[in-house]
Amino acid sequence: MFGGGEMNKGKRFLWMGLSMNKRGDLSTALLFVAALVLYGFTLFSFVSFNGSFAEGSEERGGIVSDISFYEGYINAQTKAISGEIISEGGLIRESEGLKEKFREIALNKNLEIEGMENYFGKILRGEFEFNRDEEKYWFEMRGLKIKSQRGASFIERTINLRMEFDYSGDLISLKRG
Repeated sequence: MFGGGEMNKGKRFLWMGLSMNKRGDLSTALLFVAALVLYGFTLFSFVSFNGSFAEGSEERGGIVSDISFYEGYINAQTKAISGEIISEGGLIRESEGLKEKFREIALNKNLEIEGMENYFGKILRGEFEFNRDEEKYWFEMRGLKIKSQRGASFIERTINLRMEFDYSGDLISLKRG
């Protein structure tokens, strides 16, 4: 029963006298070799990884930080310029006079910071509104592009900005879209 008889000559036996099929030996060996190759490749990947995710994230983080700075700078400049005009006590009543005064003050405050070209360019070309009604002053600029680039990474945002001020020059509302 366990391999000594005439009828069992030349066969390999497993447990309890069951004969083994030799046709599966090649596929089993290939599966083992493929597993070793995958294991080797995985081990190589772990050993050769140098943590380069941090380098790319620093660049992207810098770009996002630039965009945030530009938005804050635009808000602060607009508020300061509007405050100067409003503090003059409403001497200018017509909308074109307000717009021209805003333009004049803005061009004097332009420090030519990289990334602010579009904001001050729109002011120079008169592509904004600065007006007042019975309750408030308001500033509006549409299609303002804010850009930042570092290396091969690039972000460009287009915003519509509207700021409203009371008659003392305090910001009532800020809307970006």
